[in-house]
Amino acid sequence: MDKANLKIAIIGAGVGGLVTAIALREKGFNPQIFEMQEDLKEPNTAITLFPNAIRLLKQFGVLEDIYDNGEVVNHFILTNHKGKRLYHLDLNHEEIKPVSIMREYLYSILVNKLPEGTITFNHALREYNQLEENVKIMFDNNKLMEADLLIGADGFKSRVRHLMKHEDAPDYHGYQIWRAIIDSPFPDILERGVHHFWGRGKRFGYTPLGNNKIAWWASSRESLHRINHMNSDRKKKIYNYFRNWAYPVPELIKATEEDNITKAGSFSKPPATTWCDGSVVLIGEAAHSVSPNLGMGISLAIEDAIILTRCLERYKSVPDALLYYEDARIPRATAVTNNILYAFKLSHLKKPYQLLIRDLALKYLPKKFKEKKIREFLDYNAFAEQI
Repeated sequence: MDKANLKIAIIGAGVGGLVTAIALREKGFNPQIFEMQEDLKEPNTAITLFPNAIRLLKQFGVLEDIYDNGEVVNHFILTNHKGKRLYHLDLNHEEIKPVSIMREYLYSILVNKLPEGTITFNHALREYNQLEENVKIMFDNNKLMEADLLIGADGFKSRVRHLMKHEDAPDYHGYQIWRAIIDSPFPDILERGVHHFWGRGKRFGYTPLGNNKIAWWASSRESLHRINHMNSDRKKKIYNYFRNWAYPVPELIKATEEDNITKAGSFSKPPATTWCDGSVVLIGEAAHSVSPNLGMGISLAIEDAIILTRCLERYKSVPDALLYYEDARIPRATAVTNNILYAFKLSHLKKPYQLLIRDLALKYLPKKFKEKKIREFLDYNAFAEQI
């Protein structure tokens, strides 16, 4: 495989697309990213990167910048809505620790690892046609190009996946999410790490981001038609939902300005059963979108980028490399996605007897059993995966 002359087009300049481009360039490939937006301006949101992603990013010399611009997570705490502890994961002695960081900071760090001109903006994919030996790509601005490999890294609303599989729109999960990033009004919570509260059909969480910043998020079951209806008076409505929850849940909401709160419904698609079609392949949420639980989708996308790069480096033809990539990634992504979906269902139970059983199980299940489930995710190393 002629790495330098292999034409690789990556659709989407999200974290998955950026890391894929960095990984490919490290191995001598010359990818080009095409992004539909005018720039990489990001909403005021946070990302938690877990050890399975951190150990991969370390190889690209960006770890110091990530830790400098984020906040190390030493604890993960799960309580019920009254603050009664259900689970505590102490990460103080971990060799590789998670880190929470603002999305815009992570984007800037990753973009700085790429040569100027790697990203072409204002290029929204319209169609692609699989030819005998390559792919013909058409953009909405009528630009045309041919590539030896087309990588769909364009998120859960992926145009590449739609063209490949002719699927319907993403499914609504049945709940909406509020998010905000604020200056922490309480010094004590900065030392708590990631803290999740599970209540009756609702959930709240927060994580420190460094520089006295706190990112918080909340979710509640709502019918689809109420998403836009609930967009006005966001602060008042969400405060009423959580006003009786344990400290610091109502206090954080009260300390947040109305305009600083964003709200959206939670949508995703089930994991695709196939991720490639000839010389076209899906990565990240285009292949396996998940509901926003712990930010695991970003870490899975980074794993995809590494495995795909390793397969392209090892195998002589693009179609062969993509089939081996599928074999390595689909079982892993499906297992993690199913576990996330199960956690989502647990966190939004509504019947009192279900909550009682759930909380007792989380508190009294053997520690080794809970640790094993978590380790299956955190300890995965895409560089060591057999391909």
